[in-house]
Amino acid sequence: MSVRWGKVVMLLVLFGCSSSNAPSTGDSDAGGTSDGGGGPPAAGQVYAHSSDTLYELEPISRTFETIGVMENCNVVTDIAVNAQDQIFGVAAFEEGDSGVKHGLVSIDPVTAKCTLVVEGMFANALSFVPKGVLDPDKEILVTVQGARYVSIDPDDGTITEIKASLGYSSSGDVVSVKNGGTYWSVNNFDDGMDDLVQFDPTTGEVIKNWGTLGHDRVYGIGYWGGVVYGFSADGAMFQIRFEGDEIVTEIVEATEIEFYGAGSSTIAPVVID
Repeated sequence: MSVRWGKVVMLLVLFGCSSSNAPSTGDSDAGGTSDGGGGPPAAGQVYAHSSDTLYELEPISRTFETIGVMENCNVVTDIAVNAQDQIFGVAAFEEGDSGVKHGLVSIDPVTAKCTLVVEGMFANALSFVPKGVLDPDKEILVTVQGARYVSIDPDDGTITEIKASLGYSSSGDVVSVKNGGTYWSVNNFDDGMDDLVQFDPTTGEVIKNWGTLGHDRVYGIGYWGGVVYGFSADGAMFQIRFEGDEIVTEIVEATEIEFYGAGSSTIAPVVID
């Protein structure tokens, strides 16, 4: 059981309820349109969340706002955002006398209200990968279960293995952007901090370990304008810039929020003019 799912059990018991230095992506989907249906959002938009509340970071102005409590979900452990700005999450919830259940939910980006999509136990480290990567016609929802890279069919919850092991242990989250790369926060058991790993979303082959993020429990990552944004369980909200063969992190804001996850559009811009 992951740390976050361990906390799910505890919470339910208690409460009853733009950069020109962007790296080579290594993606198979290096060309074509950036569109899953409509262009990218006009303003910067990276979502983050605690166990029960959805937030939005506007990365250009660094404005950080609360969207609302994720009604109908007891605990949300991660989210993923597609090209249409639809948010899906992994959640625990209660359903009448049936007790606690787990499943994939949709989350309204305006009201934060949750709606059950399909029941099942799914890992965090959730993301969509862009259209053309795993399917020529649509985006695919993926996750990393420890080190196992799999896809999830939102229609029936079917899990399909893409790669048995990526060679690292997941700390937290995955984000994938068309022509921007696919990134994953992983545990580094040597120094106790998390590393940022880039991998090919088609094959699961690791492209590069970019090194330490300087934070542990980075349970959420998003992307905008060639910059990765990290959200940690100790409340740190920070940006990760690519400079040559290295990454440089900078705090955007120190909060008192225990972040559980984050997400951003698969067609977020790679460069901001």
